[in-house]
Amino acid sequence: MHGGALGWNGLMAAGMFYWLVPRMYGTQLHSKKAADAHFWIATIGIVLYMVSMWISGVNQGLMWQARGADGTLTYPSFVETLIAIRPMYMVRFAGGTLYLVGFCLMIWNLIKTMAGKTAVVASTEVVVADAEKADPEAGTLADVITGRPLWFSIVGFGAAVVFTFVSLVPAIILAIAVLVIGEVAYVVNKKERAAGKASWFGIIERRPMAFTVLVLLSVLVGGVAELMPTIFLKQAVPATGSAQKPYTALELQGRDLYTREGCYVCHSQMIRPMIDEYQRYGEASRAEEFIYDHPFQWGSKRTGPDLHRIGGKYPNLWHYTHLMDPRATSAGSNMPSYNWLADAKIDQELGGKKLDLMTTLGVPYTPEQIANAKADQQLQGEAIAKDLASQSVTVTADSEMVAMIAYLQRLGRDQGVRYGVEPAKTTEVVPPAPPPSPEAAPAAAPEAAPPAPTEAPAADPAAPANGGGR
Repeated sequence: MHGGALGWNGLMAAGMFYWLVPRMYGTQLHSKKAADAHFWIATIGIVLYMVSMWISGVNQGLMWQARGADGTLTYPSFVETLIAIRPMYMVRFAGGTLYLVGFCLMIWNLIKTMAGKTAVVASTEVVVADAEKADPEAGTLADVITGRPLWFSIVGFGAAVVFTFVSLVPAIILAIAVLVIGEVAYVVNKKERAAGKASWFGIIERRPMAFTVLVLLSVLVGGVAELMPTIFLKQAVPATGSAQKPYTALELQGRDLYTREGCYVCHSQMIRPMIDEYQRYGEASRAEEFIYDHPFQWGSKRTGPDLHRIGGKYPNLWHYTHLMDPRATSAGSNMPSYNWLADAKIDQELGGKKLDLMTTLGVPYTPEQIANAKADQQLQGEAIAKDLASQSVTVTADSEMVAMIAYLQRLGRDQGVRYGVEPAKTTEVVPPAPPPSPEAAPAAAPEAAPPAPTEAPAADPAAPANGGGR
């Protein structure tokens, strides 16, 4: 894709400018050597750009899947793979810079070509074909509709559909029949071409309206096949476990912030059913988990780790620290800081409006939920703010930071988060001490552990109602 966009589209456009501008001003291109230099500079830039992406992609993919003899991941941290391919980011930057320099050279060349010149005013004679002399290759509309390539395509498509529903022996017979029909069509078409008869493709190329209609129908076939599962959602999405619960008003506000900040550009929310992804991220994503996402946040690349099971994996304080300074929690991360979220405020009046809007898309919010949206999001925000305050972090319940944390803590939890409870303090994670040296004196025996409480402690606001984070 990148090679096509930069090499084909970009350099084709450059060639058009090099051809058009001198003719518009009735002169020669200022420097043909500069145009040649542009071509080679851009070509080298494209090669560096593409090769660096290939190397980094293959390298990171192998690191993701690398496992030791005991089956554990060799590189469990996503950041490890990111650091390994960082040199390729530099090469990619160099390639893109060369490509840009080439176009700057083209702009200079064209400006010098136009300098001191006046645009040419000229007329061009266009030869119009005699309508009375019919093009023998044009054919008629009947020739288009009855053309063998068209019907062979229809038969092939029908055979492909039938092929998926029949047993082995009929499938083999059907495949042989399609091959025979195709061979016969090829032989007949070859004889007609030898006899000088117009080809069907030559006819369709001379009839733009028929060509457009047939292309549109071809595209619609694929489009309908992709749209049908979403149209018949209840039949297409298998229900697994408990019913999915829609986002709360605050989580929906946070989701919109997630989209506004472009988080989906670097993070995916789609865990594939692969062993290494299960070990690194958790249970594979299921179709029904996205029925209330409008639009879904699957993403298309991973500059950062997948986030679909991030909810409950870390405490609120971790998310706050990570958003304020990503390097404080993930050394080597290239994620930018989002510290302004701590001071920016959400519009609490939009909570109910967003729920109401989601109902038009099929999300089953009740009138009571919509009416109480403002109070509910305030309650959930206060729970998160209180949890952070217990750890010396001051942030208001209506801040964008709290809304973003609420959304991130919800991801991967079918039943949502309980927030109307007293938050428990998050214990600071202390790294394990190094093993004692042989010369060290034996440590004193530890004191007896306190008896287990008879009652369950208050739930943390990050704890899911269905029993645990992923």
